[in-house]
Amino acid sequence: MRLEAAVNENTGLHSSRWQLTMYPNILLIGPPVSGKTMLARRLPTILPPLPFQEALEVTKIYSAAGLLKEKSALITNRPFRAPHHTISGSGLIGGGSIPKTGEVSLAHGGVLFHDELPEFSKSAIEMLRFQLITATNLCRFIALFVEK
Repeated sequence: MRLEAAVNENTGLHSSRWQLTMYPNILLIGPPVSGKTMLARRLPTILPPLPFQEALEVTKIYSAAGLLKEKSALITNRPFRAPHHTISGSGLIGGGSIPKTGEVSLAHGGVLFHDELPEFSKSAIEMLRFQLITATNLCRFIALFVEK
């Protein structure tokens, strides 16, 4: 479902569309069943299409991770990754005794969604925080409050 349909379902989300596309890091805060997860899951549908160079980068990452489907062409849709809150730090960032691509890399050019952020382990949150600070050099951030 595209975000336009989601916004039509919930009239309180009209201003959210603009805010979701303007900032690279977003924290959605609100009571249960207020539409936070719905907004996050539809975010890839309102972001601009992947430019060719970025689509090539995403395809390379998925190919190196062994996640590119056979006879698959260039990945043109923005990735949406939603790791479970029990994920390890190396699963989130990458690495491990047998190195694997982490969720942060797999979300390149798309959306990395953490539902129920407080339930993630402290070490995973710290690793993610470090990656955000170093990668974005403290770029813009918005906390979007969603009311029911």
